[in-house]
Formats: sequence, structure tokens, C-alpha cells
Amino acid sequence: MRLALAASRFGVSKLSRLVFGYGYKPIRALWTVAGIVALTALLYAQVYATGQMAPNSDVVLTSADWLAAMRVHEAAGLQPLHVWTGVAEGYDPAPSYEDYETFSAFLYAVDLFVPLDAIGQETAWAPSKERGIWGAVGYWARLPIQISGWVITAVGAAVLTGLVGRDKD
Repeated sequence: MRLALAASRFGVSKLSRLVFGYGYKPIRALWTVAGIVALTALLYAQVYATGQMAPNSDVVLTSADWLAAMRVHEAAGLQPLHVWTGVAEGYDPAPSYEDYETFSAFLYAVDLFVPLDAIGQETAWAPSKERGIWGAVGYWARLPIQISGWVITAVGAAVLTGLVGRDKD
């Protein structure tokens, strides 16, 4: 038990030094945030490109357009997202696709990382763990990304307000 506690303290100490410079270099947190958001955007751009992101709307998922795309998917092995958006060769975009929230990997990454639901990408789109490895990776990566967003944002705010950081004595 003591070994696990010592190891966790060591890990937290090293993470605090790396991300915030123990409160002496809070600007480092911005670089960490930029790196996490950039890597997250790259991940979800790949998930979307492989057709493993899905509209996260009951209205869309039960629409005739999406159900038709699912039938094509089952018959031809194409990703339903590619058929629905018209990315698959020989298919026009579904009429309901034109009215739906356009996917942006960068905005999805920001919406996932920042602990506010202000952008709407996270509520409009979701990775599908059933469609392939990239969807599964995207699905399981959401929670660690959100937790890191909460922690870095909270600690960053505490560092900037002076609640956490260097002693002034």
C-alpha cells in the first residue's frame, strides 16, 4: 500500500513539474493543452475518415436516409457514414446530411477536452466502437481525454489564481 502511494505521489509530482513547472511556469500548461488537442484532433480525423464516426442523434439514426445508408453498408461493405455523406463513389449526399452539424475534428477535440459543452460537436457526433478499430480507439479514448481536460483546467485555474503554486514567503 505504501509503495503504491509513494509511486502515485512520484507520478503526480513529475506530472506537476512537466505540466505546470510546480506552479512556477504555468504557461507550460498551454503547450500541454495544445499538444493534447492536436493529438485528439488527429485521432478523430482518422476515425471520421474511416467512416467510424456516427451522427449522435436519434432523429438521424432513425431517418430513412441513414437506414438506406445502413442497407447499402450491409450489401456492399461501405461505411454508412460514407454513403450518407456522399463520400462513397456513386452516391449523392442524403438530403438530411446537408442540414446536419458538419463534423470538424479540431472542434470535436476542443469540445471533448474543454469541460464545457459549448461547441456541440460532442453531442452531434460519436465514434462507433462496433465499426472498426479506429472507432473503438476513439470510443475508449474519450474518457481519458475528458479527465485530463478537467484536471488540467482545474489545476491551471488554481495556479493562475494563486491557490496552488510557489510560496510567496
